Amino acid sequence: MVLLSNDQVSVDTGLYIACMITSHAPRDLWNVELLAWKEAGLLFPSVVRCPKVFGLDHILILRCLGPLPTSDWTRVQSRFRAALA
Repeated sequence: MVLLSNDQVSVDTGLYIACMITSHAPRDLWNVELLAWKEAGLLFPSVVRCPKVFGLDHILILRCLGPLPTSDWTRVQSRFRAALA
């Protein structure tokens, strides 16, 4: 998963807002291929599915593999914003 919310949301609500990540091929224009997936600590080429958004209680997050590099993070944010427009 990719966390979309900032830490203040978690402090205020106990939840993180997240998008699903999969190793399956992109299915539509709302999916973002992660070009720097190795740098993010992922084991396989991965895709963020921007429409698959969910809230996750902070106690369910066991570990973080690593942050998305800026180039991928910018593309995910842009596609997510477009999905909400």
